[in-house]
Parts: sequence; structure tokens; C-alpha cells
Amino acid sequence: MLLSILIPVKDENSNLNKLLSELHVPENTAYEILIADGNVLEKPVAESIELKTNIHVLDNHNGFTPHGINQCLERAKGRYIMLCGAHSYISPNYIETCIRLLAENDDIGCAGGRIVHTGHTPAGKAIAAAMGVPFGMGINSFRSRNKSGFVDTVSVPVFKKEATETVGKFDEQLIRNQDDDYSYRLIKSGYKIYLSEDIWSKYEVRENLAQLSKQFFQYGFWKPYLLRKHRSITTFRQLAPPTLTLLYVCVCIPWYVYTRNIQIILWPLLIYILTVTSISVYLATLKSVNVLFALASLIAMHSSYAGGYITGLAYSLFAKNKYPQFAKTLSRS
Repeated sequence: MLLSILIPVKDENSNLNKLLSELHVPENTAYEILIADGNVLEKPVAESIELKTNIHVLDNHNGFTPHGINQCLERAKGRYIMLCGAHSYISPNYIETCIRLLAENDDIGCAGGRIVHTGHTPAGKAIAAAMGVPFGMGINSFRSRNKSGFVDTVSVPVFKKEATETVGKFDEQLIRNQDDDYSYRLIKSGYKIYLSEDIWSKYEVRENLAQLSKQFFQYGFWKPYLLRKHRSITTFRQLAPPTLTLLYVCVCIPWYVYTRNIQIILWPLLIYILTVTSISVYLATLKSVNVLFALASLIAMHSSYAGGYITGLAYSLFAKNKYPQFAKTLSRS
């Protein structure tokens, strides 16, 4: 068998059928689809899906993404393995291009494409624009990169089977950021990850600022656990928001208290506000989004990520439990 498509499902019913109809698998390709159901698929939906002989629904009773992925990996028979979320939609040439890249390059263990962020509400469209620029997601982030080249991870990855056998299972203790961990281990194993500008996947962003803040708090919270696990910084761009926040709180504010020089706390804030406002105006002009929503989105992304990172760092250093139970229940919705 050439291809195995792995889809962990947590809360999707209608989206799943749409995804299955838009996978764009090349003609005459032998493939299977493995769906890890986190106890959320309605019985009629699951039964209708299983009527197709190449689709298998697995019971992921834990409900967490890495558990479901590992169940699918154990059953996967394809030479190439594609990991796809139930909200992911890919370009018609996505699978064909990834398989070609992997087949032609021995050193590439994973391939994927650029991300097209999409939103439906005014807030969602502004969030999508904010997540698509380096100032929002970091320099060389796969979320804001539009040029072909080697990256540290991709959104909808297609792996060589031998690469997954070398790296092993997804870390089931990492309820979030398990994909970042897997990509880091893949690169450490000697493989490269390639992003092609010729293909894309659509990512549907959160549609309001509260959901965005929760999402980025979790992104930040679990990063220190990767740092502690690997005793190495997986990507340096992850340090910018928490480092700048800690510098402001631990240096600028005490310095102001000591000197009573108000400029010490005003100038850093003024520089940040001017920068984020300029980027927001740029996004409003280029993407025709609401400038205030764009401004709020960027601030929410930076502040929530920084707050999550600092909280996660404190827990990872001082908490007795290696992975706190409360963090596993944080909603990503």
C-alpha cells in the first residue's frame, strides 16, 4: 500500500465528511484512511464512513490527539503516512507533490505545504491575517512562510514510513505541542522537513478573541515542557514574547520604582504599541480586515502566549507532577 491517511477526531461530524470528499488522493493510488474517534462521532456518521472498505474507525477512548495518532500509526500499512486534522483542507496537488518530494530525496523525512489561514467573521478574518505574518507568529514560522525550503515543522505533514519507525510514537504525555516535539525528534534523527510553496492547506482559525487567547495560552504553556524534555530550545522564536515580558516586569518596573523615571516603563510600551499598530494598519490595508480586530488579535496572541509560557515554565520547574493534570483539561476551543 502506498499511502495511509491518519485523522484524529475530537469534536467533528459534519467537517469529517467534507474532509473525506476533498482529500484529492491521486488516481490509481492504493490508500487507506484511519480515523481515531475520540468518542465524539455520532453512530450514523461512523457507520456510514465504515461502509467504505478502505476507511477504518478506531476507538480512541482517551480522547486526546497523541493517543489517537499512535493508534493509527500502529495500524498504518502505507509507505507514506499523512497526518491530517478534521478541519484541514488541502490543495488538489498536495498529496502527489509530497510523495514526489519524499521519493526523490533520501534526506527528507517529512514534507508539507504553506498554510492559508481562513476566518469567516470580521474577528476571524483579522485573526487569520495576524497569524499569517512573521510579527504574529515569528520569523521563519511555517505559519507565515510562503517560500519553499527546510523548516522545523509543517501543518499537514506527510512522512516516510521508515522515518516514523525511526522516531517512534508521539509523546502521549504532551497533550499539546506533540507535533512540535515529533518534528524536533525527526530532525534530531537525521531527517529534514521540507515546505513546498506550490501546495497549501487551509487552516480555519478561531473566530473570536477569547478562543484565540485560550489557544495561544496553551501553545505557550506546553513549550517549557519540550524545553525540559529535550534540554534544548526547539526554536528560538518561541522565546521572544516571554523574554520581553519578563524583562519588562523584572527589569523595567523595578528600575522605575527605584529611579521614579517614568520614561523607563513608557518607552518600551510606546515602541510596542507603535509597532503593533503599524502592523495592524498594514494588515487592514493589505487584507481588508478590521484594524481594531487586527490590533487586538496581535496583542492577544503575544500576551496569551507569553502568559502561558511563563506559567508553564513555573510549573515545569517547581511542580511535583511532570505533566500537571489540570493542563490536560484546558480547552483548545
